[in-house]
Amino acid sequence: MDERNLNVVDVEATCWEGPNPPGQPNEIIEIGLCVLDTVTREWVSKHSILVRPERSTVTDMLARDAWPR
Repeated sequence: MDERNLNVVDVEATCWEGPNPPGQPNEIIEIGLCVLDTVTREWVSKHSILVRPERSTVTDMLARDAWPR
């Protein structure tokens, strides 16, 4: 096992400024994966996986930041 590298996982989900609209649950829309060298404190690799939600819509707030249309 390589103890020098640290795997970092970041999950982004649909969201709204207020309560969820009826029938629209929070869903994962992006999974970020990075490997950090803990000695140099530099990113060794970065990956982003976009996931299209099935039961909710991407809000304009999220679309501006991360979701290509």
